[in-house]
Amino acid sequence: MLVKKTILILFMWLPLTIYANEVLEVSVNQEKYNLINSAEFFIDKTNRLTLEDVQNDSSLEFKPVLKETLNFGHETSPIWVRSSLINKTMHDKELYFQIDYARLNHVDFFWKVGNGAWQKHPTVGLNHPYADREIKYRTYVFKFTAPVNEVVELYARVQSTHAVFVPLLITTSSSFNEVSLVDRSIIAAYFGLMIGLIIYNTFIFLSIKDLSYFYYVCFMVCVFYFQFSYHGLHTSFFTNSPWWNDHSIIASIFLTITAGSLFTRHFLHLKEYSILLNRILIFLAFISFILTVFSITIGTYYLATVASFSGLIFCVMAVSVGVILWRSGYKPAKYYLLSWGFLIIGTVVLVLRSLNLIPTIAFSQWAFLAGSAGEAVLLSFAMAYRINVLEHEKDESEKAVIRAQAENNAKSEFLSKMSHEIRTPLNGMLGMIYMLKDSRLDKDQVHYLDIAHSSGRALLNVIDDVLDYSKIAAGKMELEQVSFCLEKLVNESVSLFSMYAHEKNIDLYMSVEAGVPQFVEGDPTRLRQVIVNLVSNALKFTDHGEIHVRLSCPNPQDLYRVRFSVNDTGIGISTEGIQKLFKSFSQADNSTTRRYGGTGLGLAICQEFIRLMGGEIDVVSQPDQGTTFVFDLLFSTGHPDDSLPRLEKDDLRVFLVSGNVGYCQAMSEQAKTWGVKIDYAIDIEDAHLAIQANPSTSYDVVIFDMSLLPDENLLPIKQLYDHFGSSKSKLLLLTAYLQPLDKDDITDLMIDQIIVKPTGPYELKEAIINLLSDIDSSQKKIRSVTKLPQFPGLKVLVAEDNTVNQMVIKAILQKFSIDADLVENGQQAVDLFLRQLKSPYQMVLMDIEMPEMDGFMATKRIREIERIYHLPETVIFALSAHALKEHEKESLQSGMNGHLKKPINVDKLEKALIQWFK
Repeated sequence: MLVKKTILILFMWLPLTIYANEVLEVSVNQEKYNLINSAEFFIDKTNRLTLEDVQNDSSLEFKPVLKETLNFGHETSPIWVRSSLINKTMHDKELYFQIDYARLNHVDFFWKVGNGAWQKHPTVGLNHPYADREIKYRTYVFKFTAPVNEVVELYARVQSTHAVFVPLLITTSSSFNEVSLVDRSIIAAYFGLMIGLIIYNTFIFLSIKDLSYFYYVCFMVCVFYFQFSYHGLHTSFFTNSPWWNDHSIIASIFLTITAGSLFTRHFLHLKEYSILLNRILIFLAFISFILTVFSITIGTYYLATVASFSGLIFCVMAVSVGVILWRSGYKPAKYYLLSWGFLIIGTVVLVLRSLNLIPTIAFSQWAFLAGSAGEAVLLSFAMAYRINVLEHEKDESEKAVIRAQAENNAKSEFLSKMSHEIRTPLNGMLGMIYMLKDSRLDKDQVHYLDIAHSSGRALLNVIDDVLDYSKIAAGKMELEQVSFCLEKLVNESVSLFSMYAHEKNIDLYMSVEAGVPQFVEGDPTRLRQVIVNLVSNALKFTDHGEIHVRLSCPNPQDLYRVRFSVNDTGIGISTEGIQKLFKSFSQADNSTTRRYGGTGLGLAICQEFIRLMGGEIDVVSQPDQGTTFVFDLLFSTGHPDDSLPRLEKDDLRVFLVSGNVGYCQAMSEQAKTWGVKIDYAIDIEDAHLAIQANPSTSYDVVIFDMSLLPDENLLPIKQLYDHFGSSKSKLLLLTAYLQPLDKDDITDLMIDQIIVKPTGPYELKEAIINLLSDIDSSQKKIRSVTKLPQFPGLKVLVAEDNTVNQMVIKAILQKFSIDADLVENGQQAVDLFLRQLKSPYQMVLMDIEMPEMDGFMATKRIREIERIYHLPETVIFALSAHALKEHEKESLQSGMNGHLKKPINVDKLEKALIQWFK
């Protein structure tokens, strides 16, 4: 009997002897057990072994678990785990075998009681339907019964493309229910908190439209989805999508990094604080998004490790960026670091756990969940703090803007007042000079008056430069968009300096290369101002040689991008001088200012105008070798002007005699685009040789530059004309400004037309057209002073409080045969207008600043009188020393028809009279 009992006991314990670890004893006092101490594992590298193979193959070496958990990292081979237990209680026990980790693709569970048959649950895991699970839970739970004093053998086979954890637990039904209740409560609290924060911050984003909140919400949604997938809840919602249950975790990791990178760069304003860090995070977001796409299209095994390390890299980047911005003084970065500290700790624990570098304990299991919850809450507070900081900065910025606007307004008001006060006496001075020049004077007196007039105009230009610069600085400069002839505008701008160029004996000319559009749309006023300023500077700093203004197309494919260049042979500029050339109120050096004068504002204004028009100005220069200013502008397509001259005859031939080789070459090239061939000679002797070499050549037009004539002797022209014999060639002379010609000489030489240099392509083309048209020769243009149009009988009222200005205006109007009535203020103007209703005034020139009643109020009163008495509207022009654009607008808003600035420009007054009364 004793032997039988002994054999029976040995037989009962025999299965335990095959294990190296002890058998787990299930007792009455404990309801939850960790199988680690009684478990062994084996990695099936063949991926083919069955339960029978594992049991019967004695060569397989099961290894004891030496750590506190079964953690295999990213191991893709099947892992067999075996253990055993014995029920030491007084009753059969219903027990639960639990692998408390959700990210396993395949899980098989086998068990056998004593010498009974092996039993198996259906295979479960990410790649299997959720409905196959006997116990519907987020991790893998299998139920079995352990009879009293019976040894139960347990086998589990697990396989995954993700990190492989195998936390083995044995629990009773009551313990499982209790643990699962706590588990569900923690998860429900977390996801409830996340949903609340997502909804709350979405509402804030929709309210204030701050993109940081948008990226924060995106980031929280990605974190939410990652946790949802990581903790096994995904499978219970997507029960019939095993493939997506497997891929969702990797995709959510990369999406979280993408959204987190975009949120970080926007929350910390990296675009303003660090361009490099901003670009790094954009690159990280881009790569993560690409990997998200790959994670859906390729297997998870290849990207699981990449996802883990990407998470670590993102954590390091987030901390580094936060520290850098915090040390840079950006206050919200401190709260960013504090709030992200929770998430970073949880992320690091999770990644280290997935790489099998730390044990799987309760802390590591819930670390990322707790960290992301703490991060979400604190980051939401950080967002609120950031908004408060931004609101404070915005308030301070608005206050600074208000102060700056007040300062600019005060500056503008001051400049406007100073401009008005200076222009008022300047108007009297220039007006009297204009009147005096029209009287009988000797040569010296005319010369002195010319100098005085030039000085007055120079002072006026300085005032205009200061006003323009103040408008640019205040951001009030507006560009207009109108269609104009580009060539004509540049030609007129260059022609303004013909007298000055002649006095300095400098060749001033322009050329237009083939391909440059004739009609463009842009701001002709500002472009004219830039060209005039550059040519004026070139003349100022050039004592000999030439100045060449050239238009070209830098890119034949981009027809409306035009390059402007102004080249001179002047004193040049040093490298140091170029660096400060465009600074306000500065020139290349102080000696330049002393020698040549100027405020140094002109080039600064040119640069700003060019930038406003979308270009940049560049300068190439060396001392004593001249200077070239270059800038490119992109125009819109202009509308052709049918009134501009056109050549109607083809195959025209022109002979040009000029000592300026550059001018001859430029005109010859330009003429090809008109269908005109120009032959040229650089001196009189060369011209005779050219004609003798080709005596049969017939020319339609012969152009002769009078600067080649010594002492204004016209004999060479007569000799040259004789070479043409009886040809019907038209003769055109190029003369310097005011170069005199005797009328008898003009008649004897049969000169058809005279034009004043500098002569650009546009003006030359116009002259050729006039010469070859059918107009009677008596009507050909030989440039002379044009008589002003006459307006006898026109009733004009002038309101002006300055006595000198009254005399100037009255004298100028008399040149138009206008005898004006004068009053000293707005009230007198209204009273006189009212008394003259039976014979009303046709035009009123109204000063703005006057005693008793200003010009604006007087204009409004006159308009009221017209409405009351049903009178036609009188033409009212402001005649004011106020020169700002705002004053012109205010004049029009008060009911005036236009605005004339002081000093009075006779040409603009003439245009106004012609516009309204011709």
